[in-house]
Amino acid sequence: MRLLLQLLLLLSLLTSCADPAPAEPPADDDDSSDDDDSSDDDDSADDDDDSAEPPDLDWDDDGLPNEFEDQIGTDPTRPDSDSDGYDDGDEYLNYFLPNDPGDYPYIGGYPRGPFEEAYSGEGFEPGQLSATWSHLDQYGQELQLHRFAGNVVLIYIDYEDAPGLGHIAPEVEAIYQARRSEGFVVLHFLTAGLFGPAGYGPPFAQRYIEEHGLTFPVFEHPAPSPIATNYHLSPFVPHWTLLNRDLRIVVPSLSGHNDWPAVLGEIDVLLAEPAPDVGWPLPR
Repeated sequence: MRLLLQLLLLLSLLTSCADPAPAEPPADDDDSSDDDDSSDDDDSADDDDDSAEPPDLDWDDDGLPNEFEDQIGTDPTRPDSDSDGYDDGDEYLNYFLPNDPGDYPYIGGYPRGPFEEAYSGEGFEPGQLSATWSHLDQYGQELQLHRFAGNVVLIYIDYEDAPGLGHIAPEVEAIYQARRSEGFVVLHFLTAGLFGPAGYGPPFAQRYIEEHGLTFPVFEHPAPSPIATNYHLSPFVPHWTLLNRDLRIVVPSLSGHNDWPAVLGEIDVLLAEPAPDVGWPLPR
C-alpha cells in the first residue's frame, strides 16, 4: 500500500513539471494597430477636407461664389447687397453694379456690355467719342449713353407724323430684333421736328410705340431737343447717327428713306468689329 502511494505521488510530481500546452497565437497587435492608425488618418483627412470651404460655395444663393463676392466687394451673406430688388448675380453677370442701388437691369431688357466708369465723351463730331448724356425712356428709367459701350448704337431721330413714304420705325424694330443678340442698340429720339410741332402735336412715346410695335428705348424730345439736335446734322427725318462699339461717331449724318440701305450696310460692318477689352472679371 505504501508503495502504491509513493508511485502516485511520483506520477503527480512528474505531471506538474511537464511543459504546458501551447496557447493560441495572439492577434497580430501590430497589424491591428496599423489598421486603426490608417483608419484614424483617413478620418482626420476627411475632417480637414470638410472644414475647407469649397471654392464655389455660395451662402446667399445669388449666383456668385463667396470668394468672388469678396473680390468685387458685395456681401456674400445677402443676395441683394444694394437692396435694389435684383440679386447680385443677376446684376453683375449682366454688367450692372450690384453695389449701386441706382444701377439695375432695364425693364426693356436692352443689350448691354461691360463698361468703364471713367468714360468721358468728347463731343458730337465725326470720329469723336460721343458726348455722354442721360434721359428717361418710355418706362421712366434713366438710360445713360456710356452704359451702352461695347455695343453698336444707332441714334434714330424721327417724329410721329411720317412723310408720304410711310413710317420706317417698323423696319428699325425688325433690325433691332434681328441683331440685338450681337450687341446692337437703338436709341430713338421722338421729336416734334426741328421746325415746330408736327401734326400730332408734342411727341407721345406710348402712342407711337403701340402704333408701330416698338421695343427699343424711345425718348420724348419736344423741339428744340438739345440731344437730338446735336446728332441731327440734316433737316430731314428719319435721321440716323451710328456709333461703333467704343461709342465713337463713325456715321454723322444719314437722313431720309433712301439712306436706310446704307445704314444697314454700315451696321453689318460695325457689328463685325470686336468689342473693346474691358476689365470685368467673371467667376471661374
